[in-house]
Amino acid sequence: MKKQIKNQYSFDYFVDDLEFGVLGINTHTKGYKLCWKVNKFFKWDFKKIHDHNTEDKSFFPRYRYTDEESEYDLMVNQSSSGYLIPAKKNVNYFLKVTSPFWKNTKNELMQKLSKLPEILLIFELDLMKKNHIERFISNDKKN
Repeated sequence: MKKQIKNQYSFDYFVDDLEFGVLGINTHTKGYKLCWKVNKFFKWDFKKIHDHNTEDKSFFPRYRYTDEESEYDLMVNQSSSGYLIPAKKNVNYFLKVTSPFWKNTKNELMQKLSKLPEILLIFELDLMKKNHIERFISNDKKN
């Protein structure tokens, strides 16, 4: 069953129609080092980009890797302005994967990432919660 969400921007979207998913990652590793480990393991190329902006003007450090089919954003959950997802204070990072093939590839990605010794726990975030979806919608205006 599709769940319709109404948001403050006067447009509706269906959760099943989203082409992204979010993984929660627990680790003791700093963001730049985690990216380096993931880059080495997958032969990817994560790079630090401008911060992820939320509607409430909070900024969270972000790293991005893009390939032919997908875009990966690794975002820090905690910054000086608070938490990206306040209900998930125990999560260190969120990996937002934007891909039309997300549902088909998420289990394989999670299995591969869990093989990295730096990653203590990885899980899929429940995007059915309205506040979770809105926190991952990019407001990429210049800082």
